[in-house]
Amino acid sequence: MIDSKPWDWNKIDQASKNYWETPADEFLPILKRWKEKGFVSVLDLGSGTGRHSILLNDEDFDVEAFDLSSEGLEKLNGEIQKNNLKIKVRTGDML
Repeated sequence: MIDSKPWDWNKIDQASKNYWETPADEFLPILKRWKEKGFVSVLDLGSGTGRHSILLNDEDFDVEAFDLSSEGLEKLNGEIQKNNLKIKVRTGDML
């Protein structure tokens, strides 16, 4: 049996933190393809602090963010509250 452990967001330095707060460039063509195909809901599995969940929300997808790290999801919940986002958040192990 594999023992899962959440990402420790307290160990991220400032340069890495900026990286993890910005959607990956590689994700943009995927987002475009999903919109063209008419997808409306997305499960962001391993969402972390929600960099892709927030982008998907901004692009009018119904988003559910799922991660094992309560620290990452607390940060995402703060952004949801602050910006009135419609992202459902769940804590759990993807395994």
